[in-house]
Amino acid sequence: MGSRVSYPAEVKMTAVETRLAGILVKEAMAQLNIRHHTQLKRWVAWYKNGKCINVVICIIKNRSF
Repeated sequence: MGSRVSYPAEVKMTAVETRLAGILVKEAMAQLNIRHHTQLKRWVAWYKNGKCINVVICIIKNRSF
């Protein structure tokens, strides 16, 4: 079994934004060094359903500019 990887909030949000911009999953994974496609798909699904990926992203998402 492999070791667990923790991705920083910035990588998660960039991955979601990249995927929503229409970039292919494999390309986004290669760009951001994400190990498995399921992880990226899960982050996108959470984002679309309104669930926060983590506290930092909730703050970024709910910030008013």
